[in-house]
This record gives sequence, structure tokens and C-alpha cells, in this order.
Amino acid sequence: MEGATKVKEISPSTLPKLAECALFENGEGGDKSSANRGTNIDIAIRRVVWQCQFDPIVSLEKTAHKTLKDILGDEPSEEDCASVIWGAQELLRLADGEIVETREENLAMGVPRLSKMGTADGGCWPKKWVADIKTGQARNYREQLGAYSLACMRDHFEDTWTAHVIYVDQKFTRTYFFAKEETERMLERILNEATSAGAKPTPCEYCSWCKHYNSCNAIVRQAKDALDLIPAQSGETLDQIKERILSSNESLSAFAQNWKLAEKVIAEPALVELKNRIEGGAEIDGWQVIEVNGREFADKRTILSFIQANNLSMDDVVTSFGGKMSGDKFRELAAKAGAQAPELPRGKETKQLRQTKTKK
Repeated sequence: MEGATKVKEISPSTLPKLAECALFENGEGGDKSSANRGTNIDIAIRRVVWQCQFDPIVSLEKTAHKTLKDILGDEPSEEDCASVIWGAQELLRLADGEIVETREENLAMGVPRLSKMGTADGGCWPKKWVADIKTGQARNYREQLGAYSLACMRDHFEDTWTAHVIYVDQKFTRTYFFAKEETERMLERILNEATSAGAKPTPCEYCSWCKHYNSCNAIVRQAKDALDLIPAQSGETLDQIKERILSSNESLSAFAQNWKLAEKVIAEPALVELKNRIEGGAEIDGWQVIEVNGREFADKRTILSFIQANNLSMDDVVTSFGGKMSGDKFRELAAKAGAQAPELPRGKETKQLRQTKTKK
């Protein structure tokens, strides 16, 4: 891989996006509040792990709460505390008694052919693994972790490396095993496509994060195609329109793909603007904004006071909440108790329709 041609500014975190669309470039898209939350939780987990592994007496739960409160400058939510606790416990579990490096200055990842360095969230050099902490939706980060693993292999003179993606909100860990030559080929393929003069845009789940989103010819064309999918024809019925869409797998796929995009990038913003204009005083025929009463609820203080005042049993309380809780909530409860949650039963499997990358 030495002597490769110069490439545009690419960091390890951009690689999963480039694997989907060779022309992706980071823009201003995405939820900034979610990004800030992720950064705060990431910092808190790394601080908690570094402190707790050198002080076996300290309470991980109390340290997590105090650390997150110090970072936020305010009382953290139970959800954020649970994510920090679980993430710290998971890093320590994966290390199995070895030291986890979580100091940012020691986790810089210099990857061959990438012009920008990345920073991992944790590393256990004796166990030969690197880790990254993720909040929110469980997306694919294989290419990013492959780049981190290549950097670690180079720094530690190894031919294989393990990488963990720790999804602290979803409370599970995805583990990848990387071999040097295979990972180099993966990186080479992505970078060659990303720097090719003939690279074409490919609509994907990262489009709204890209700086070219608003003007991307693939997105604009797809949105316009969606609006032209059902041209008016004199005397045509709804059944005939539907029959034309369902006439082949290709026409059905094109309708679903293009319509879904148009709904997201045109229809949803248009409806938001419609609501804003009416709330601003505009009278728009056929539309109005109405007030809907909020649902009644009992907060924690009310519930606890009522339970104590009426001497209700634990069975009464659990039954009143439906007798069940989600696996994530149960594991949060177990973490607060300092216990390991048992294996939980699962409900019946369901099938979901999911859009995949279009075959070239």
C-alpha cells in the first residue's frame, strides 16, 4: 500500500459512508443534540473506566453519575446514566482484568493512505483489541473499526486484531476479527472507488449527512422520478395505476425506493412548513392546526407516595405496569442492582421490509 496516489481528506469514521457512496463527504447534516449526547457519554465512559480499574473499592454506578453530572453541569437522565454504566462495565468485562487504555492522547489511530487520523475510544493491548463506543441506532461501523485495527496491527507488529463496537443504548457489542491482508484489500477497494474520476453517487442511509445532499444529482433525480411515477391519464382508475406499479419487480422497487425518498426529503419538510405557516397566522384552505390534549400520567413521586400510603405489594405494582418490561429496561435495573441480568425470553419474530444497497 506504500506509494499510493494522494487521496482526498478521509478519516476512519468516514469509511462506512464511503463504502455506501463513493462521493460522500461530511456535511452539516445529522442531529447535533444526538451528536453532543454521544460525545458526552463517550467521555464519561472513558473517564469512569480509567478511574475504576485503578480503584477496586470505588462504586462504578456512583462514579458514572458524578462524572456525567460534572460533564453536563446538570443532573443527568436515568437513561444516560444507564448507558454510561453499561458501557463501562462492558469495556471492563472485555478486558478480563487487563488494563483498558481510555486516555484520548494514547488512542490516536494513524491509518495508511488516510490523510486524517482517527481516535478510538478504548484499547486493550494485552488482549489485542480496540473498541469504539456508539450511542443511538446500531449502524454498520465495520470499515471504521477495520481501519483502527490496521493501525493497531502496525503499531504492535501483529497480523490480526479484534475490534468491538459497543452500542451502549442498545446494550450489545458487535465484534469483528480482522486479518491484515484482507483488511488492507477492503480499505484499498473503498479508497480506489472514492478517488476514482468515474465515481457516481449512490443514494443510501447517509445521504442527509453529506455536504452534497441538496444538490446531488442522484437524489434530485430520484425525488423527481417519484413525483412523475403516477402521471395523470384520462379515464385511468386507481386499480390501473396500482397495476402499473405492480406489473414487475423492477417497477415496484422503483416506486417504493423513489417514493420513500420523496416522502423524506420533500413531503415531510413541506408538511412541517405547512404547519408553521398556519401557526404563524396564514389561512390555508383545507388545513388547520388543532390542539390535542396531552395524556394524563403519574410521575415517580406520585407513584411511590401512593404505593406507600396504600401498602401495595410488589406483585400489585408490577401487574399494574403490565407485568412486563423491555430487555433493555430490565438490564438497566440489573445494572443498578450491581447484578448480571439472566437470559431473557424473546417475543415472536417479526419480518420487516428494509431497503438495501442497489446492485450496480
